[in-house]
Amino acid sequence: MGIKAKRQDQMSFPKASKEKVDHRTIVAQKKRTAMRQRILDATMKVCSIQENSLPKIDDIIETARISKGGFYRYFESASDALEQLGKQTADEFSQAILPVYNVLDDPVKRACVGTMLILRRAARDPEWAGYLLRANLTDHESKLLKFIEQDMEQGIRTGQFAIADVQAASEFVMGINHTAIRVILSRKITQMDAYIDTTVAFLLHAMGTRQDAIKDVLAWSVEYFRSIDADGKW
Repeated sequence: MGIKAKRQDQMSFPKASKEKVDHRTIVAQKKRTAMRQRILDATMKVCSIQENSLPKIDDIIETARISKGGFYRYFESASDALEQLGKQTADEFSQAILPVYNVLDDPVKRACVGTMLILRRAARDPEWAGYLLRANLTDHESKLLKFIEQDMEQGIRTGQFAIADVQAASEFVMGINHTAIRVILSRKITQMDAYIDTTVAFLLHAMGTRQDAIKDVLAWSVEYFRSIDADGKW
């Protein structure tokens, strides 16, 4: 009995190295992230097609080519997927535009460039634009909306804007963007730059910007976008 116990004590079993365990964990996490993104991408595609209705889970799983059980492993409902997609889209868009938007100090230039960035992206990416029409991004882009409100407050202090209610005005700005995006998607616009300029001019005029300042900033924006859009992203 003592010999048997001794032999058992001497026996050793191979253990998975920490490196192998970590590798398996990393691979599994990558697979989960990829599947989650696959569902979100499918949700965005369905949203861009079904503009006036909440996306159905059956449509999402058909587009993603997964089972319903696979969907529920990541999201509780289509609304949950839509909300998560809204957060992701807001984060990605904010990160993309801030390097060329947040470097500007003048509130009129910031309002001009911010609007142009959204509309130019919408014109080049209809699927993304179609999703924006469905998602209430004002609930998720608090950082971006905060910048808009700060720009308005600065413009009021400098006398460049005449705004009575900053919160209402920031919502109005988002409303203009949504309306313009809807027009961009619903009809063929032959002079897209001219349409975007008209939208920006209307927005700035509504905020009390002088006509000569509007004319100047639109002329300035041509060279600015030429300098930041070398790769055709915007």
